[in-house]
Amino acid sequence: MRRKLPPLNAMRSFEVAARYENLTKAAEELGVTQSAVSKQVSILEDYLGKQLFIRKQRSIEITDDGRFYSHAISACFNTLANKLSEPSSDIQKITIFADSDFTQLWLFARLPAFEKRHPNIEISISAETDLSLINDGKIFDLAVVWGKGDWDNFSFDPLFTNVVFPVCAPGYFSQKQLEDGYFHEANLIHSGNKHWWDMFTNLLGEDTKLAQKGKVYNQTSLCLAAAIRGDGITIAGEVTAQQFLEDGSLIVPFAVRLPFRDSYYILTPRNKGFDSDPVWLFRDWLIKEANATQKWFEKYWSDFVK
Repeated sequence: MRRKLPPLNAMRSFEVAARYENLTKAAEELGVTQSAVSKQVSILEDYLGKQLFIRKQRSIEITDDGRFYSHAISACFNTLANKLSEPSSDIQKITIFADSDFTQLWLFARLPAFEKRHPNIEISISAETDLSLINDGKIFDLAVVWGKGDWDNFSFDPLFTNVVFPVCAPGYFSQKQLEDGYFHEANLIHSGNKHWWDMFTNLLGEDTKLAQKGKVYNQTSLCLAAAIRGDGITIAGEVTAQQFLEDGSLIVPFAVRLPFRDSYYILTPRNKGFDSDPVWLFRDWLIKEANATQKWFEKYWSDFVK
């Protein structure tokens, strides 16, 4: 995790004071008072736990620690100045590897907002249903996959925990059926396998044999599309269902939900890390968007049980 930086004003004041070894000249360049420069230098000294100048009656003398930090901070400011002076038309590219349902049902609708904010970052996405490809030499800058957080060759950050629940079209059950917890004649739609319906039929107090019937699709997006057109009731997650709950094309008919076994993570190859500027920006943006989704569901579940 990136360490919190010291205040920018403190670093800037110190860099100028160190360059002149004179507080008066530093104050003139910065357009502030000498005492303001001195105060900012003291703030940086407190942060670093190092004495940067030896204060004399009418002058200052930079210490060895001060010289070291002066060179480091000057180099950072020079790098920043050079970056800011680069032509704005330079395109920076990011290759994303991501779970196909996550890409189609969560990421894709949000992506234009990121691209509008960062027009010089060009994103290419490889959306996969087989996440084991991540261990087969797949080339990417950043990935979003689900798992247990046990990847040896990647740096990773948690993105989402996920809760799953039954969903159906608004008119699939009558109001009386909903109030009675009516379920046993519903057409079940399974995503990949029948594990979740085994869990939910038991949770709803129904015969678990009911979980053996119904259609099976290999992608959540197909299951949700089938449920929206009224084919039956399927299992969705917070990551995949938000847009449909928001627009009313799906509802949660029963007050039951279960935690998903795995979580979503952001990964990057360990030899790359998150140090690249565009990758770091995209990572930060993903985390903020994920937090917004989870806050939306906190309110949704709170309102649901009222």
